[in-house]
Amino acid sequence: MVLLAAAGLAGCSRNAGDQPKVLLDAILMDGTGRPPIASSIVVVQHGVVTALGERSQTPIPSDGVEFRLPGKFVFPSDPSAPLHVGGPANLLIVNVNPASDPDYAKKTTGRMTNGHWDQYPQ
Repeated sequence: MVLLAAAGLAGCSRNAGDQPKVLLDAILMDGTGRPPIASSIVVVQHGVVTALGERSQTPIPSDGVEFRLPGKFVFPSDPSAPLHVGGPANLLIVNVNPASDPDYAKKTTGRMTNGHWDQYPQ
């Protein structure tokens, strides 16, 4: 009985990790050179970006786990690899505008690699 319960919990945690991660209200700098999006949504699932854009125009998955990031900046962790739908979810979350603060890497509050949190956003 205990083994069955443990197996069931392991299955639940795996499925929970498959839920979309929804990053809400951050300032999105996608790395393409387009202007930042002040109130954005970035949706990540299975290690890739599945949606991104303005909050008013980007649907939120009903089964998504939401991370509210007002006042934070979200951008690609590799400047040579812009964020785009279908691309890898490698991103940084910082408290400062990375375009105007050369020490932005010291102010990282979250880091995602292939859709998994290396540093949970604070």
